[in-house]
Amino acid sequence: MKVIWLASYPKSGNTWLRFFLYAYLYGEPESSNDLDLHIPDIHALEMIESLPNFGERVLCKTHLMMGPHHPYMAETAGFIHILRHPKDVLLSNLNYAKIGFEDLDERLFAKEFITHMGVPRWENFGMGNWPSHTASWLRMAPRVPHLFLRYERMKADPEDIFIKVVRFLDLPLDQKKVAVAVEQSSFNRLKAMEENERREGIDSRIFYTGFAAKARFMSQGASGQRLSALGDGLDEAFDARFEEVLVTLGYNVQAS
Repeated sequence: MKVIWLASYPKSGNTWLRFFLYAYLYGEPESSNDLDLHIPDIHALEMIESLPNFGERVLCKTHLMMGPHHPYMAETAGFIHILRHPKDVLLSNLNYAKIGFEDLDERLFAKEFITHMGVPRWENFGMGNWPSHTASWLRMAPRVPHLFLRYERMKADPEDIFIKVVRFLDLPLDQKKVAVAVEQSSFNRLKAMEENERREGIDSRIFYTGFAAKARFMSQGASGQRLSALGDGLDEAFDARFEEVLVTLGYNVQAS
């Protein structure tokens, strides 16, 4: 067995990539839960071998840091890693946290993210903070085939980026099929799927429809956001804290 990891820090575009690949390989999913049958989530799966379509190569989502303790390390044959500006990652994680905790202190959440350079809860689950997570996959790059993507480029030109994904995975390239899959995995299409699954009472393991929350998994998908709505001084504190790593990774210090 060979595993190709779809890797990212939480709330960086991993689910979008999974939906695109599902649409390209199998057609538009009838429900969000279809993804787990073909492109599983390592965090919701005890054994990859339990998949009904288990075969020679498996595409699998992970938010874990890459290292000796990552599941199926010996079977790792490659990876795709998505990088997203951490200011947008902060805001997306804040929205995600509201699904389970609607009375969340937004300013405190942002301050903790800045201090820890990520979500403290994810560190406890082996995902590291934003810089350490990214660094772990950069260290893995010389050892296996890999493709690094930026969320911002995915938004700007999804067809071009997903063609690169298809080629990296050595799949037959059909550009018309890519265009269809891009549309079927678009933000608006996935947002509509989430709302429909909530109305229909479908228990989605991706959209967490079991929570009676105002927040949604598919929130904005935005880039270049600022923290000013959460309180004065947060953008300045964030930029000072993340400046060195952002410059190292080729980002502007300010997201907008």
